[in-house]
Amino acid sequence: MQSVNFSEKGALAVLTEKKLRILKAQGPDVPAPLADTLYQSAARSLLYEKSLRCLTQGAIGKADIILPLGGISADRTSKPVDGVVTVPIKPPVAQPLNFDHGLAAGESLHGYVTQDGTLLTLHSLPKGRQNICLKAVTGAPTHQLTKAAHHIVEHCSLKGPWYAVAGTTAEGPNITVYPYPEPESIQLFNALGLNWYALSIFEAQGKPVSVLRQKLEGSVLFTPEAIVQLQLKVGALYLDLDDTLIVHKRLNPHIISLVKRCCTAHIPVHLITRHVREPQLTLADYALETSQFKSIIWIRNGSPKSDHITADEAIFIDDSFNERLAVHSALHIPVFPPEIAEILSFQIPARGLGSGAA
Repeated sequence: MQSVNFSEKGALAVLTEKKLRILKAQGPDVPAPLADTLYQSAARSLLYEKSLRCLTQGAIGKADIILPLGGISADRTSKPVDGVVTVPIKPPVAQPLNFDHGLAAGESLHGYVTQDGTLLTLHSLPKGRQNICLKAVTGAPTHQLTKAAHHIVEHCSLKGPWYAVAGTTAEGPNITVYPYPEPESIQLFNALGLNWYALSIFEAQGKPVSVLRQKLEGSVLFTPEAIVQLQLKVGALYLDLDDTLIVHKRLNPHIISLVKRCCTAHIPVHLITRHVREPQLTLADYALETSQFKSIIWIRNGSPKSDHITADEAIFIDDSFNERLAVHSALHIPVFPPEIAEILSFQIPARGLGSGAA
């Protein structure tokens, strides 16, 4: 592997009091604005990844995570070297392919390919991206999209996250492939639980990866300012405490805002946690009023969180993938990581609660 010099000046962000850093290793063939955008999105994507912090600290004693972009290495199977987890990304050079993909001009595909060549997940977004049906984004891809994706992956030898945008030329339909996540849609996919950067880092550590696929009813809007809004029907909110409401010993402002909006809209909020001590004591330490919560569920017997979720039209927010997977498998309700709070607006079900967006 080509050697790269790193310094403290290269650190993009200190996410957890020097427990997790993303260091910049930019190749000469990568435009600076693109590199900066991808590193910023990586910082945001890894903010809530408690399991990632545990993994890196346990594996290498320190948690410096390098995301090189181009000119470094095209090998994505690297192992920790000198106490650093390296997740190489192939040079982000757009590759045009000419073939009859069957996609509408401007439509984009977004996927992740594992180290063994498996297309782990695939999603599509239409051109324009206004009032997108959420089911179209989260549902199973059509045979046509899957066929096009496999052609792209094989032709470009893709591994890890990628996206492609369909177009046309005088010679016919073509598609441009980018071997990195699309910056404009990272926030949406993070909120849906598809964390491209975390998947890459876990694979670099030799860990198996999986994603939770759930069909969601609602809509997505990308504003002209590139702000994503996701609208869902919400009858009740069940919310985790550790690394969700409180992150790195600080209140999560996005979750706090969501709780306040729920209270204003008369949507009950239930705090559900395996916290190490009585949750009310910790809430008092942070000057949080317990009256904001319809109930505070303190689980001490190891029972599944799904046993305690009983409200209709409920959604569940938790930083733990395993907790989200267990709840979704048991109840088939929408489950999300904490990032959802940044983009969620909701419609109140009409069952005696009134209706409208909040």
